[in-house]
Amino acid sequence: MRKFIYNFLKPLERTIESLNRIEISQSAILNNLQIYQDLNPDSFIFPVLKSNAYGHGLELIAQILKNQKLKYICVDSYYEYLQIKSTSYNCKTLIIGYNKPKNYKLFNFKKLAITVYDLETIKALIQTHKPINIHLKIDTGMNRQGLLINDLPNILNEIKKYPSLNLEGIMTHLADADNPNNDNYTQKQIQLFKKSLKIAKDRGFKPKYRHIANSAAAIKLKDPEFNSIRLGLGLYGYSALDPNDHNYTKISQLKPSLRFISTIIQTKLVPKGAKISYNLTFNAANAIKIGIIPAGYYEGINRRLSNKGLFAYNSQKNGWQELPILGRICMNLSICDLTNSNANEHDEIIIINNQTKSLNSIENIAKLCNTIPYVITTNLAESIRRIIVN
Repeated sequence: MRKFIYNFLKPLERTIESLNRIEISQSAILNNLQIYQDLNPDSFIFPVLKSNAYGHGLELIAQILKNQKLKYICVDSYYEYLQIKSTSYNCKTLIIGYNKPKNYKLFNFKKLAITVYDLETIKALIQTHKPINIHLKIDTGMNRQGLLINDLPNILNEIKKYPSLNLEGIMTHLADADNPNNDNYTQKQIQLFKKSLKIAKDRGFKPKYRHIANSAAAIKLKDPEFNSIRLGLGLYGYSALDPNDHNYTKISQLKPSLRFISTIIQTKLVPKGAKISYNLTFNAANAIKIGIIPAGYYEGINRRLSNKGLFAYNSQKNGWQELPILGRICMNLSICDLTNSNANEHDEIIIINNQTKSLNSIENIAKLCNTIPYVITTNLAESIRRIIVN
């Protein structure tokens, strides 16, 4: 029944115009992928598509990457893997998140690899009686997921007993790779990871993929012992490096891939002294024209932008116009100032711009909200229609 409803509604979705949409630039995604590949010509790039592809749309990003020669893409869960599989994407997928061990008996491992960091997972995979590629995750100092190096010999001995388990990769995660001033902690993690690789080698293992680098480390870390990169934020066009980092210019040509567009659904004139939105936090100093926007914090407009963020309108006559956000952002609505704009009802406006220098770019919104770009993009509601543009 669910599939029938989905097949019935899908054509309808394409014909009904939405008030909000997110556009994902295919050329930007491919440009960003190529930048990292050019900087790391001898490394395998594993694009990370977890968390709805950092908010950009899991199935859309998989579709964009469909014809690229990739060894793996990374997702967090088997559920995300099934979403990608529904797009007929044939690249192998590495699940980097945790799975309940009892669920492994239900998995199809044909195009799948599993991240392992405990003995319980090893035992559950063995009980499936299926050939499985595994990537062993070592905790070198993130103190999050991962196997402690003291436990590594026992785990390796266990893996060696079962030929059905192929130790295809060893990995870790860096905690401070984006630090522009000090790489001491990163170097400690690197040395511990190298020690882990040696322990595996001494026990007869030759993992094909050895990955330590994220988007930041992929720019700064050059070591032939590591041959794979898990590319997250950089794939989508946002720098993982501080502008003060001397490596920053290496990725100056990254292109933000996401643009969030909404529609003015109502305009009105309000008199001097009028209060706007919840808790009366905005008081009109003069008579102004306001616009009502059908997007709020549910859609992913951070509430911290209340009274200090802005939207933008591209006027064909007067170029780009700033539309300051007025009052508290509501659950599904926001209010902006149209007084100095020629925008009217039914005109489209830009909630998030894909131009880095725009005041409503992902980077600048993150600064206004005292957070990081990851938070802004991953909080965009999955229910917003996403489309691929050039």
